[in-house]
Amino acid sequence: MALKLSENPTSDFIEYNKQVKWWFGVILFSLIGIGILFMGLYFGILKDSGIFKGTFIDMIWNHVKSEIFSFTSLGIFYVAFIGGLFFLFTPIDPVYIGGLLKGNFSPVYAFAMFSGLFLSYCINYIIGFRFSKASRNLISAKEFYKTKVLLNRFGNLAIIFMNMLGFGAQQLIFVLGVFRYNKLRTIVLSVIGILIRYTILTLVVLNIH
Repeated sequence: MALKLSENPTSDFIEYNKQVKWWFGVILFSLIGIGILFMGLYFGILKDSGIFKGTFIDMIWNHVKSEIFSFTSLGIFYVAFIGGLFFLFTPIDPVYIGGLLKGNFSPVYAFAMFSGLFLSYCINYIIGFRFSKASRNLISAKEFYKTKVLLNRFGNLAIIFMNMLGFGAQQLIFVLGVFRYNKLRTIVLSVIGILIRYTILTLVVLNIH
């Protein structure tokens, strides 16, 4: 059965104020640019200068880095949580596989990875839902109708399949939040897709290794 974002076709039409959309985009990308600039300065210059040595920022960074590069359960939680956010791009699978190859796999390890993704996906949906009106200024009409067609054509399988593949799943959750798609259905279907994906990945890696 096809899913619909709205029962009323006319309500699916979004009017965009181009000027508001342009300024909103400028402000948002300026903030992102400032954030990237700060991170570039920190990792390129300030980190080795000793300015932050012994500070809370330095301790947090060293802790997170140590856990990730040690492929611990806490490390995979950090990677999954950060990589699961729709506005960040962190490779989750290589770290997860690295832990498997090092023999760190356990129910705790798998649960930590799953928990990180679950929390970040909930955040993606909540951000989209809470800032729905502002977020629509960032989503083109083409992107909206592309998502609508995808859901109407493939139904529940679209959300499951996107999470199984892992490509664009984070962004899909955000978009579904923006257009206030059923939250329980979104999360449950996403969880099913994630479980299938990482069950298959785990079995393949462990059997090959």
